[in-house]
Amino acid sequence: MDAWRFELKDRGISMERDRIFRAITEEREYQDQKWGDRFNKLNTPNDWIAYIVLYAGEAVTLPWDINAFRTAVLKIAAICVAILEREQYAPRH
Repeated sequence: MDAWRFELKDRGISMERDRIFRAITEEREYQDQKWGDRFNKLNTPNDWIAYIVLYAGEAVTLPWDINAFRTAVLKIAAICVAILEREQYAPRH
C-alpha cells in the first residue's frame, strides 16, 4: 500500500486514507438516500455481486479515464460497506 501511495503522490494525486474513508461514507449515505434501507434488505448475495460487477465494468474505459475509474471504485467500496452492514452476510464475531 505504501508503494502505491508513494506512486500516486509522485503523479500529483493525493489519496490520504481519511479522505478516502470520508468519500466512501458520503457515497454510502448517498446510496441510502437514493435506495433506502428497505431495498438493501431485499438484496441477495448474488444481487450484491451483480452490482459490484456492474460498477467494475464501468471502471474500465477506453480511452483510460481516471475519474470514471475512481468513481466506479468508490461506488464499489460503498456497496461493500452496505454488504458488511448486513449482519446475515458478514456476522460480527
